[in-house]
Amino acid sequence: MTTGTCVSKSAGSITADVWVTTPANPNPAYSSADGSYANPMNSIQEAIARAYEIGAPYSSATIYIYLMPGTHFMSR
Repeated sequence: MTTGTCVSKSAGSITADVWVTTPANPNPAYSSADGSYANPMNSIQEAIARAYEIGAPYSSATIYIYLMPGTHFMSR
C-alpha cells in the first residue's frame, strides 16, 4: 500500500489537451511522454492517467483527449 500527501487544490481551473498516438506508431520517447502533440502518450489508458495528473492540482479541470489518426483500442 502506498500513501501520499494531501495538498490543497488551486482555486483556479485549467483546460488542456492530451494526445494519443496509435499502437502501430508508438512514441519511442515513452518514458518522457507528456501528452503533447509532439510527445504523445502511447495508449488511451496512459492518456487518462495523464489527464488526472494534469487536473489534480486544480479545483476544476477540462482535459480533452485526442486520438491521432489510426486504429486505437483499450485492453485489460
